[in-house]
Amino acid sequence: MNLGAGGTGRRQRWADRQNARLRQEHEASLRRWQSEAELNEHYHALAIGARPLGPDQAPARLGLGEGEELYWTGSGAVLVECAEPVRMFRPGHTAYSPARRGGAYAPLYYDADASRDRGRVVVTDQRVLFIGGHIDRTWPYAALTGLVHSHRGAMTLMRVSHRQADSGLALDQRSGDEFRFYLSLAMAAARGDRPGFVAHLAKTVAGHLGERPAPPRHVWPRQAPAAATAAATWLRRSCFGPPGATTARQAVPVLIMAMIALWAGVVLMPGAADPAGRPAPAAAAGTPGPTPGPTPGPTPGVTAQGGPSPKRSPKRSPVRSPERSPEPERGPERSATPAGSPAWGSPSPSAVAADPAAYCEDLQNPWGYTFCDGEPITEPDAAFCDYFECVKNFWQSKGYVVQCEDGTFSKAGGRGGACVQHGGEKRTLYQEG
Repeated sequence: MNLGAGGTGRRQRWADRQNARLRQEHEASLRRWQSEAELNEHYHALAIGARPLGPDQAPARLGLGEGEELYWTGSGAVLVECAEPVRMFRPGHTAYSPARRGGAYAPLYYDADASRDRGRVVVTDQRVLFIGGHIDRTWPYAALTGLVHSHRGAMTLMRVSHRQADSGLALDQRSGDEFRFYLSLAMAAARGDRPGFVAHLAKTVAGHLGERPAPPRHVWPRQAPAAATAAATWLRRSCFGPPGATTARQAVPVLIMAMIALWAGVVLMPGAADPAGRPAPAAAAGTPGPTPGPTPGPTPGVTAQGGPSPKRSPKRSPVRSPERSPEPERGPERSATPAGSPAWGSPSPSAVAADPAAYCEDLQNPWGYTFCDGEPITEPDAAFCDYFECVKNFWQSKGYVVQCEDGTFSKAGGRGGACVQHGGEKRTLYQEG
């Protein structure tokens, strides 16, 4: 079949729009992939050639132990202590990922109220040391039982066996990336497995090269949907939002369209007939109305057709129809909704609160997932739960990804019962496109 035929008019414009959109999506994916590839290659080469620093580069208050080697030192570190335990990962160099696509990463949020002191941080092959203005803190590798990095900011939390509260360090983005690398390198050196760390990074580089985004397939005019189908799709998306949209997002346009229709029927058509079928006063102008007066009741012994009344049983008394009261002259029809009612003016407060823009925020992640717009995510990346906090049995669910009221994520959207134990569904996560 010749897909290139019919390339004029609406179908050609549709194909041009689709090809432009696919081209932009591919270019954005390629830029993200290229940035991650450069980052992986940089730290792989650094792991091969990095050497310990000399003792003269150590801070003045640092006393190196016998055989202890200095790997990295930086300033501007903030000591952070956690009031509650944090979910952590098993420490080790295999938990490190330069592009933060896997390993010991979780959605952590730095709270300025949790900061205790500010100073320098030192990484050796035996420990991590914080030297602050008032507090010094040490995390020996031999006592390290847990480790977690923030995938958004440059914060690392560490758990040691001899200390009850979890604590860690927050740095700026560049220093944080260097700290995580040299921490992983130093832990590998402490275990005598530096070649294993280099091999881990080489595997990361090779795996990422195989994920280079493929160019999109060209869309032809013959593939455009029929005009009726395109109109129905546009109307459905306009009324109910994209597939997988939240209930609130679907309800807002429907409410607005219903209010417009009612406003047009009540305000713009004052001469319409009322529900009983009687014409409005404006339509009956010049026609004399009924004269008020008593309406004669039924004559005894005569039926409604004027014939003789049927004989009745002597045990029953005749039943007479109640007499009708005089019907007053009808005045001008009034609208059922009082003037100035908020139902016809602006959307209700609940509809305003359901505006999807209020739920839109910038999510920094390597896949471009967002709350703003796009397509629901039914097949999230395998490292999704390393970036976002997932509910239990996340991967066993069959649906699209939604965020719960408590901030966790579920993959049971659209299936019913999602986020039942997490406050209910809050909003849908989308993939840009």
